[in-house]
Parts: sequence; C-alpha cells; structure tokens
Amino acid sequence: MASLVKHPQMTPEKLAAIQANGRQSRGPATPEGVERCHDAAVRHGFYSKRSGEALRVLGEDPAELEPLLESLRATWQPSDGFQERLVERLGRAIWRLERSDRVQDSMAVNQVREATRELNRTVQKGLEGYEDRLNALNDLAKVVDNEQFVADRNAFMALLFAFGRQPEGRGEQIRMLLYQLLNPQGSDDPRDPKPDPELPIATGAGRTPLREQIGRLVGEEFDEVSEERERERKSRLQANAAYFRDSAIPPTGQGAGAVFRMEETSFRQIAKFTDLLLRLKAQEQAGEGFSKKSRNEGGSNDVIDNKGPA
Repeated sequence: MASLVKHPQMTPEKLAAIQANGRQSRGPATPEGVERCHDAAVRHGFYSKRSGEALRVLGEDPAELEPLLESLRATWQPSDGFQERLVERLGRAIWRLERSDRVQDSMAVNQVREATRELNRTVQKGLEGYEDRLNALNDLAKVVDNEQFVADRNAFMALLFAFGRQPEGRGEQIRMLLYQLLNPQGSDDPRDPKPDPELPIATGAGRTPLREQIGRLVGEEFDEVSEERERERKSRLQANAAYFRDSAIPPTGQGAGAVFRMEETSFRQIAKFTDLLLRLKAQEQAGEGFSKKSRNEGGSNDVIDNKGPA
C-alpha cells in the first residue's frame, strides 16, 4: 500500500547540504561548553545525573548533603557497592523529605503574608468612616485658615461630614462660630445658610479670633479621631489576626498536592531502602554466624553425598 505522506525526493545536492550542516555542529567541543550543556536542562533535580548542580539550582548547598551521607555510611557500614548505592539513595530520599518540609513552610509563609495583606485590606475598609471624617476635618481646617474666609455652603458641608447632621460638643461649637463668620454683606447663593438672629455676624478684626478658635477645635477633633481610629485598627487586627493566620497556614492548590505527593513518595522510599538494608545486614550476620559455627565444629563447606557407599 502506498504511503499517504509525500516525501520530497532526496537529491544529491540536498544530501550534500544536510551532511555539510551536520559537520558544522557536533555538540560542545570545549570543557566549558560541556558544563553548560550539563546544566542547561536542570529543572527540579529528580532525574539529573549531576546532583550537585541540581541542588545549586534549587538554592541548596551540595556540601550540606555530604555530612548526611557520611552519617548514614557510619550507621549502615555498607560492605559492597550495592549497599553503598542503597545508602546514597536513602540519604537522597531523606534530603527530599526535608526539602518537602521546607517547601511546605515556604508555602505557608507566603499564604500567611497574603492573608495578612487581605486582613489589612479588610481592616482598612472597616476604617473608611474614620478616613472620611479626617478628610472632612482637613478640608474645614484648610478653608478656615484663609484670612478672607467666609462661611458658606461648602464649610457647612464639611462640618456635616465631620460631625453628622446633629453635631454635639466641638461640632456644635464650630457650627455656632461658622454662623458668626457668614458673609456680612449677605450671599447671593440661595444654597448658603441664612444668618441666625441669635448669632450676630462678626466684622473686621473681630473675625480673626473666631477663625482661630475654629482652627483649634478642628485640630483637637482631628487628634481625637486619629487616636480613636488607631485604637479601632489595633482592635480589629488583634481580633482577626489569629483567625486569618490559622486559616492560611495549611497549603492549598495544585502546588500543595504535588508537595504532599513528593513527601509521601520520599517517605515510602526511606521505608523501602531501610527495610532492604536491614534484610541485607541480617543475611550478612546470619552468614557470618554459620561460618563461625562451622569453623568451631571443624565442619567443612564441601557438598556431602548422601547416596551412601557404591
């Protein structure tokens, strides 16, 4: 049956060109180039033959692995190359298990940081009322600071935002002072407040002390609201910090699942390598015991023929 894929005919000229291109690049030729190729594909270190480079890429110090391997060699005392390889694999499995712990800690730290940012955003949103009052007090302080200040609709609106529709205490004092700082000539804007018959409008130099008194009252109110806002902020943070932190510590998402699987795999490998090494050491001890017993009894390791005399 003929192929459905049409292959272009290989001409002598095309073959010669392909061969010439191949001769131009046969891979790295210098030691530096070979080193770069070894390191180019290092991603996670699971399958890398150059474990030292893999560890460095992962931000780990290969020198810190050697003491672990030396400790395991001293514990297991491998008697041949096979046991030596098992001990090395056991050490790497333990190293990966500890790495999974570090990864989980790092993930938890990042999640707690994000939870803290979310907590701050939540707290800040709950303090918006304080911010509005402080902004209104700032606006009122700025307009009153002008020597040519005349109380108008904007000044009374700032008073409304800062103290509400029924001001008390400093708010009521400021309201009365504002009425005394209306335009002595009257206002053409129908939206401006009308004079209060019980509060005469000040004129000339008499207006300055009233402005200064408003400035002091606004400053005192600003400081008090700022302190109240800070107390509220700390209270909200203390009430919610533990909840946000505790709920954020457990790693979540696809990355967390991969870390848990890596941890489980490493733990299983540690158990398997340990079990295999225990079996090998038990066989060695059993063999040594049998050999020692044979020597003590004067026995021989030769095969005994049980067929009897011919």
